[in-house]
Amino acid sequence: MFIAAQGGGRKGDLSRFIEEAVRAYLFERAVEQAKSATAHMDEVELNHLIEEGVQWAYEH
Repeated sequence: MFIAAQGGGRKGDLSRFIEEAVRAYLFERAVEQAKSATAHMDEVELNHLIEEGVQWAYEH
């Protein structure tokens, strides 16, 4: 709570700080879940999965 400890933050600074922290936490969780879900895959399977995801994103 660095911003709160300073006491000089502008209105909304703390909520933006919390929002960024939550986003970082959720991103880290997603990365860990992806690593766990693909731990058994070899390089060829991973590349195929990535290509499939990129193609899906391109189409949508």
